[in-house]
Amino acid sequence: IAQSAFGDFGLDAAATRENSVGVKHITEEEDALSIANWETRLPKQVNLPFVNIPTNVWLNPPYKDISKWVSKAIEESDKGLQICILLPNYTETKWFQALESRAEIYTTVGRIQFLYPESKKRTKFHMQYCNPKTRDAPRNGSILAVLRPPVKGLIRPVGVLGGKIQTTGGRKHETGKI
Repeated sequence: IAQSAFGDFGLDAAATRENSVGVKHITEEEDALSIANWETRLPKQVNLPFVNIPTNVWLNPPYKDISKWVSKAIEESDKGLQICILLPNYTETKWFQALESRAEIYTTVGRIQFLYPESKKRTKFHMQYCNPKTRDAPRNGSILAVLRPPVKGLIRPVGVLGGKIQTTGGRKHETGKI
């Protein structure tokens, strides 16, 4: 749904090869937070007719230290990237309030269910952040925050816009795919 609404993703800034939704991705080992400019990780543009290489960035960061990821996403958006971020709906946090003044925020209807890695083991993420009965859906709803690059003279709508993203009614999704 996010790709249909906001365009294809040229980069997944927190992924593995198995769960990436972008043409390219940055792994945990590569550490997206320490990369000075995510634009350098986007696919190379080609000057051919009818070839459109996506430049949007998808970010479904680890739920640990979300503030650092939100700060980095805002920094990268200020450099000209459009970034879609899937996060837990924690409205009381400082990072949510920072996003609320900068991003379009859409809430989900229903909960996103996450698939386990190939090992089928429940990860620390599943044990800490997911429903204790099923361990495959977050304990709370999610948001999709869309950070768009600034345009001189344009004031974009920001905050919770009232738009809803319908999850697919209990079908399981790969991590971060809605």
